[in-house]
Amino acid sequence: MLLSSAHSEVILEYFKNDLSVLFFLLNEDGEILAGNRYSQELLGKSIVGLSFNELLVDFKQSFRLEEYIHKDGYSLLSLSIPNALPRSYLFKFRHVNDSILVFGKSDEEELELLRSELINANQELNNLTRSLHKKNAQLAHLNTIKNQFLGMAAHDLRKPISVILNYVEFLLDETGEQLDDEHTGFLSIIENYAYFMQRLVDDFLDVSAIEAGRFQLNIAPVNPAEILERSLVLARIQAEKKGTVLDVTIAPELSESYWDGDKIEQALSNLLGNAIEHSSAGKSVSVTLKEADERIMYSVRDQGAGMSQEAIKQLFTPFSRTGAVKTGREKSTGLGLAITRKIIEAHLGEITVKSQEGSGTTFTISLNTKSNNG
Repeated sequence: MLLSSAHSEVILEYFKNDLSVLFFLLNEDGEILAGNRYSQELLGKSIVGLSFNELLVDFKQSFRLEEYIHKDGYSLLSLSIPNALPRSYLFKFRHVNDSILVFGKSDEEELELLRSELINANQELNNLTRSLHKKNAQLAHLNTIKNQFLGMAAHDLRKPISVILNYVEFLLDETGEQLDDEHTGFLSIIENYAYFMQRLVDDFLDVSAIEAGRFQLNIAPVNPAEILERSLVLARIQAEKKGTVLDVTIAPELSESYWDGDKIEQALSNLLGNAIEHSSAGKSVSVTLKEADERIMYSVRDQGAGMSQEAIKQLFTPFSRTGAVKTGREKSTGLGLAITRKIIEAHLGEITVKSQEGSGTTFTISLNTKSNNG
């Protein structure tokens, strides 16, 4: 029985607007004259007027329409889908009068393969995520144990080091004139290494507290100039031994500030000691203290060998080595500058460094006089 005209119109309307298959009407040059609703929604509303090969992923240059018109069965082609991955369809081309009808249906085998790959990839991602969480938990546990060990070991080492320093200082003070230069030199070596061990222990305790989240500030009113003067006591002794000149400039009438004075003194001591260690005899270390726009600025500049920009990037990393040789071959824990930055940042301040190979290095600390992290 032949379908009535009304039946044909209903079927044609369903094909155009409701069926999830691709349909294009092309002219003989391959230009798209029309498309059904599914193809318009899939590829965009502006496909009319495009060349069919512009929709394809792999055949924009080599696609020849006439080769596909005479093929029997379906041809597998991939379409470029806006804002999505390319999608493959099975196409059939039919030449009717002066037009070309193009029908496309989903490649179910490829879709199933894609679904399977996505499921496998998602499962693998979930497994990797669980493994990562497990590794992170293990690392956090190991880090906690490490911090506990560092804290206990450093704490237990403090007393014997203090005893060594006390006895060495006693021997140098009480028996120095009775000893020859060689034996006095031996005691000085012991004293220097004991001081190094003391700094190492203190740094380990600080790092342990920082990583364990126990780094706290005791905020109180302080005098910025007095903090610097306290830092300069040991620095002047170091500079005298090294033959380095300390050039200190302190601006008058500095504002009272609200910081942890001991911590800021520690930060300044680290910078001063570092500058002296990288200075040669006869060279100077310039120290300035000034105030501008309710900010206190400490600056420490040496005339040492300077650093490359690459070295500066690693400067505040714990245990890092910049490659800059200390003029007296002094030993370093590699922790002082990392701790210094932590102290300044905890005060909501900023520490910057400017350096150039052969031209020395300048560290600048900038702190707000009023607004600090309590």
